[in-house]
Amino acid sequence: MSSIPITQEDIIIRTQGGYPLITVGKGTYAESISIHSPIDMDINSPYLFQIGRYTSIGDNLTIISNLNHDYKSVFQGVIPEFADDTANSFRLRKGQNDANLEQKGMVLIGNDVWIGDDVTIVSEVTIGNGAVIAAGSVVVSDVPPYSIYGGNPARFIISRFDDETIGLFQKIMWWDFNKDMLLEAKEDMLGDPLYFARKYGNLAEYYESSNVLNLSDKGIITSLIAFIDVETQYHSFGNVLVQFCKTFADGQAQLILCYNPGNEVESETANELLKMSDELPKDIRFSLVPLEPHMEEAAISEADYMIVGRGTDYIKRVSYAFKYGVPCISGVDFPIFNSKLLEKIIESNKD
Repeated sequence: MSSIPITQEDIIIRTQGGYPLITVGKGTYAESISIHSPIDMDINSPYLFQIGRYTSIGDNLTIISNLNHDYKSVFQGVIPEFADDTANSFRLRKGQNDANLEQKGMVLIGNDVWIGDDVTIVSEVTIGNGAVIAAGSVVVSDVPPYSIYGGNPARFIISRFDDETIGLFQKIMWWDFNKDMLLEAKEDMLGDPLYFARKYGNLAEYYESSNVLNLSDKGIITSLIAFIDVETQYHSFGNVLVQFCKTFADGQAQLILCYNPGNEVESETANELLKMSDELPKDIRFSLVPLEPHMEEAAISEADYMIVGRGTDYIKRVSYAFKYGVPCISGVDFPIFNSKLLEKIIESNKD
């Protein structure tokens, strides 16, 4: 992919046929990004790439997504003789057994991140707000907010600020300021970071216990929040619901699927899902919640996990999740609820 320019609005860059490739926040620029994935071979390949707002990316950023090899197979190379006319031909040639492979395609890069030249990021990595990735690094694990990472594999070097200041920056979310607010804060933003953090941190909105979702089992049953994402035709909420019902038939987690009541398409979709929900087993903990956009922050702050889909709406939603320390789950992976995540949910329910 060639350079990504600075924009005034969040955008989705698309491939052929309108398939959303990567969501980019306003004010972000990148010299060049190369994405290595099976997308060209299989349009249904699970992936979800998002870059937040006002992030700076140098030359030759490489994202490697969902290109794992099945090391338990007989062979790991490519045998052209095994090719045929089926949709699965590419994987057959490579000796891949999908049953042995977890398909992971999400990469989240936060707001105000600085990434140097020649950096490689692999699937299932989240880079927090304000982080710095040194040139030439290979990022294979999550990077905490406002930390500096470097090396191969990339490791923690130092934090940019102390924990209190980092918490204030996360709370302020200055990247969501409109033009007038940015101009008003200009002198402070060009000044001392600690002064800025303390001044604006005291003014920032922060939800302690809003109870928007009315979670009667909060703290007892793990709550997962997702959204009816109809912004793109390649939405994920249907897949999320199906996999949730298959995975949590025993009621060990609850899924809250939110929709904007002011959006006609979302409301119609919610009504259809409501009719279908009557047929679900009684132990399935699933609910549909009408949610105005201005209440999304409060709702996300109450959840234990947020499931991320494609679309520009998720730029701000992921920021809210970062703000309240709510872990993000890819809504396009298979399985969505992998063994590692299931272990965490079971353990949290025990606590």
